[in-house]
Amino acid sequence: MAEKIKHKVDIIIRDLLEPNSYDLMDNATSIIAYLGLPESYKALQEMIKENLSGDIKELIEELEENIENSYSGLK
Repeated sequence: MAEKIKHKVDIIIRDLLEPNSYDLMDNATSIIAYLGLPESYKALQEMIKENLSGDIKELIEELEENIENSYSGLK
């Protein structure tokens, strides 16, 4: 049951990603890191290939450091 919910949240977050909104991306990357959402993370990896602002790229790069560690939010 928990995996189904995680997958649904992952799809919702992936579909809501908007690289032109810093606030949205800041919140989304936090959720992606805390929950370890693979589909959303893949979408971010594709976005980084696009022409993004430096702030957005920085958010994604920070996430890359934390995505493998499911306890990253507890530091």
